[in-house]
Amino acid sequence: MKITIAILSLLTAALLPAGESISPAPTNAPEVDPFSGPPGTLLGVMRGTDKSSLVIHYEFAGRTNEQTVLLMKDIAAYHFCSWVSGRGIALALSDTEGDIYWAAGYFARLNKPLFPRKIRSPSGYNLLGIANTGGDMIVVAAIDHHDESTPHGWMYINTCPPAWNVFARAPTNAPPSQIQMSGFDHLREFAIPKKQSVADFHKLYNDGKLADIYSAGQSKFMSATTEKQFLEFMGAVQGKLGKVTQTTNAGFNVRTFNLTTTLLLNQRTTFEQGTGTEVFTFEMDGDKAVLVGYKINSKELILK
Repeated sequence: MKITIAILSLLTAALLPAGESISPAPTNAPEVDPFSGPPGTLLGVMRGTDKSSLVIHYEFAGRTNEQTVLLMKDIAAYHFCSWVSGRGIALALSDTEGDIYWAAGYFARLNKPLFPRKIRSPSGYNLLGIANTGGDMIVVAAIDHHDESTPHGWMYINTCPPAWNVFARAPTNAPPSQIQMSGFDHLREFAIPKKQSVADFHKLYNDGKLADIYSAGQSKFMSATTEKQFLEFMGAVQGKLGKVTQTTNAGFNVRTFNLTTTLLLNQRTTFEQGTGTEVFTFEMDGDKAVLVGYKINSKELILK
């Protein structure tokens, strides 16, 4: 890590134009309205000098700056994104005890360290990420992988984050270091019934009910391929590979964007006459996983 930081410092110094340097103190422009003022450039976020800190690197008003993010506990994982059309940064962090935090700050106001606040959420979930889905709205997502057949997750949605200086104040021992603003934020929990969704697909496939698979798909699935094209493709799969005899999970990924949760599921599947890797894309509609995409990679499918 020290070598990486040293190399980054040398590269930064070499790439900066003459007369321009890394500011020892972050740019602070109180005369600029951070929401309507000029955007900056988020260069990245790195771990700090200890296990409970991060360092934000950014450009604003023609200068390269950095600012610290401080958590009162050791940081297990972190994610970040550009915020308010490039005018700031939003971060989500998890600690080693399974709690998840978030913070946001405008580049024009990063004159003090940021202190993330804990989200009121079930503990023990793995942080997936944070996204700015429009304006100053943020979405934080997490998932619990313990139940492989039906993973559970939650999304924290805040449509009106608190004033910029909230995260610039160090938390105290008084309750709330947690931020919960009625009417502006909420937590949505969901379950991903991945095992049942794949089982249903394979049962319809083995029974030859390919049209039922197509009709059960979401509108995105139907817009990507016509029913005729889908039936011809799946008919070719059946003709060359035969029925499914066994399938095992080979990994999955959950993404959240614009309040939509998407599950990408990889399956190693054995057919009567070959093997293949299936890629299912499901979109959560309430507590139901709806098919929006399907791919299969199989050597036998190509060579036969």
